[in-house]
Amino acid sequence: MGIYEKLLTLQAKLKVPKGQYSDFGGYYYRSCEDITEAAKPLLLEVKAVLLLTDEIVVIGNRTYVKAVAKLIDTESDGVVEVDGYAREDESQKGKDVAQITGSCSSYARKYALNGLFALDDAKDADALPPVQQPAEKPAGKVTSHQLAQLQALAKQKGVAVDSIVAGYKLNSLQDMDTKQWAQTMNSLRKRADAQ
Repeated sequence: MGIYEKLLTLQAKLKVPKGQYSDFGGYYYRSCEDITEAAKPLLLEVKAVLLLTDEIVVIGNRTYVKAVAKLIDTESDGVVEVDGYAREDESQKGKDVAQITGSCSSYARKYALNGLFALDDAKDADALPPVQQPAEKPAGKVTSHQLAQLQALAKQKGVAVDSIVAGYKLNSLQDMDTKQWAQTMNSLRKRADAQ
């Protein structure tokens, strides 16, 4: 079996469910670690090795992490490789430089692995290539589940829901949109719990 037959086998057999949940974005996704863990037994089966490497590259005036996912055939030394890119933010609240680069590396590696193993992330919030900026979507209405999450967190933090409604000049909490909900949840998470 040549390297491309091995890759075909991996692409056909590799199943990686989206088992991670983003509270902030409200969507399910798969992580880089999910993909590599699911691939290990299949790599052993087809006698291939997966190597992941990172490199910092500058494109224009932006800094990116370029990840390379290499599939190496242990029987023939054949190699197939795919690149993935993710852009580093200038800064992210609560993260130091190493953490920013680390999370950027994880995204870039995930994109490279998705390309190599033909995994579809089309429904993920982070599915667009990082070089493109996703178009701003109009905010939708929050769900009853999201409202319950907000109310529970507000109570935990000692924040009156009426003050949130007044802050956004809404008639009621049910008039909140998803953008306002995300901003409020972020703000509440940063507060200390009520005594």
